[in-house]
Amino acid sequence: VPALDAEPQRLAGADARLAGSLGRHPSHQEHSYLSRSRYEQQIPRWQRLFPAEHLLILRSEDLFTQPSAVWERLQAFLGLQLVPFPAHAFGRIHAGGGEAATVAAGTRQRLREQLAPTYSYLAELCA
Repeated sequence: VPALDAEPQRLAGADARLAGSLGRHPSHQEHSYLSRSRYEQQIPRWQRLFPAEHLLILRSEDLFTQPSAVWERLQAFLGLQLVPFPAHAFGRIHAGGGEAATVAAGTRQRLREQLAPTYSYLAELCA
C-alpha cells in the first residue's frame, strides 16, 4: 500500500518537531496510519510524565469482549462506587463496522507483522 510505504518519510522529524517549540508537524495527523497504533512507543512517554498509580491502560479488545469486567476495573481505578455496567449505552457500534474485511489479506498480514511488537507489549503490560 503506497500510503503505508510513504509513512516513514512523511513523518521524518515529526517527533522532534512535536517535542520542540515548532509545534504541529503537517503529517502527524494526516499520515500517521501505522505509527499512531504503536503504543509501545507512546505509553512510555506517558509513564515518564505520570506515576504508575495515575495510569490505567486497558485494551479495547477486552472492552469489546468483557465490557462488564473492564467497567468494574475502571470504576475501581477511579475510586468510584461500583454501579452495574450500562449495557444499553454500549454496543457493537463502538467496535467498528467490519471495515477490516475490505482490506486485502496481504495488507492485513503485513500490518499484523509490523504491529507484532505492539501486540506483545500490550499483552505483557495488560496481563
